[in-house]
Amino acid sequence: MRLSQRQILWARTRTTTEVCRSVLALWDAPGVYEVIGPEVIPELADVLLSLNLLKSLSAPVTVPIEQFKQRYVGERVTHQIEYFSKHAVESAREAKRFRVVAWCGAGVAIAISVWTFVSGTLLGIHDAVSGKRLAIAASFLFQISTVAGALLIVNDCDRRQRRYRELHDSLIVWERELKALKTWPPVLQVAVRIEKALLVEIIEWKSLIRNRKMPRN
Repeated sequence: MRLSQRQILWARTRTTTEVCRSVLALWDAPGVYEVIGPEVIPELADVLLSLNLLKSLSAPVTVPIEQFKQRYVGERVTHQIEYFSKHAVESAREAKRFRVVAWCGAGVAIAISVWTFVSGTLLGIHDAVSGKRLAIAASFLFQISTVAGALLIVNDCDRRQRRYRELHDSLIVWERELKALKTWPPVLQVAVRIEKALLVEIIEWKSLIRNRKMPRN
């Protein structure tokens, strides 16, 4: 798939936005935590440097750990859990639609072919016009079935569904850990782990764009 310059710019803008969201999510935490380095996304090296510099130069704001946890879980973790749950359901529905179309198209096409063979060979029914129309219909349905199966593979519905579910389940576990922890070091360790997992997802998505494969969600 050939992508326009506008789509490539949109992919870069979305990646930059997610990186900024990740940094801002830990803004109130003590210290500077580099969730992702410039070597991973070289084109965003200046953005990462600017964000880390602003964080270092900003006046230190000490917030209670419970306040940080409440805000981080409510505004970041819960939102991402809902996001991945929603897209896992959408990917499952999309895969189901493609499979239904593929199986139904192939099934009806086979039934038409069998009926044409039986009626012509065993029943002795010979109608050139009807036979031609049935053959075209069967061929058309086979084409639809093939296209539906190809779209199921191209859109990578099953893998995306598994990936979304995996991240959804991991975030639920990390959310429980955050709520149970009471000191800064382990809380920040879990938060950084969450941000890295989320950025790995967006980097993988960006690589799909770069390789001209663009899933819809």
